[in-house]
Amino acid sequence: MTHKPGMHQLAEKKGVDFDAIIIKMVQAKPRAAFPMMGWGKKCFIEATLKKKETKVVVEIFSEITFGASPTNPDIGYTKDEASLFQGVCVTDFEKKSDTDGYHPSQGEVMEYVEFANRYLVDSVTRATLDRVMDDMTDLLIVSEQMIDGINNAWGNRDPGERELFSVKYN
Repeated sequence: MTHKPGMHQLAEKKGVDFDAIIIKMVQAKPRAAFPMMGWGKKCFIEATLKKKETKVVVEIFSEITFGASPTNPDIGYTKDEASLFQGVCVTDFEKKSDTDGYHPSQGEVMEYVEFANRYLVDSVTRATLDRVMDDMTDLLIVSEQMIDGINNAWGNRDPGERELFSVKYN
């Protein structure tokens, strides 16, 4: 497998073996969690590579999210309001000098298709990861139970709250 130059400068500067990360991801079983922001469901595979002072975490994910308020607040959320996002998150961690731990030093979240187009030139690897992404997306069924759950949260929000959640930036 070959990566185009510039893969967060990690492959060249720190000797990160992205081949090993991709192989690890293909063999892994997806896990479920909450999405990065808001309400919904996320299915992801995460691979960590540690090499001396370097720790890199690569996550491919597919997530279904709902907006901060339904289109029609009187009836609540519907299946049509679910949004799908397929992405890749690459985070570089640096070793803390005073402890054995690591802290994030740089990272990027991008759409999966953009990631694959920019960095994966090997067609076999691309096809394999596409299949993994499709499998994760298939696990994100917007069920009646999911809609009921988000509508219960909408109905039980604090008085005067106009949105189910708010996004705050530091």
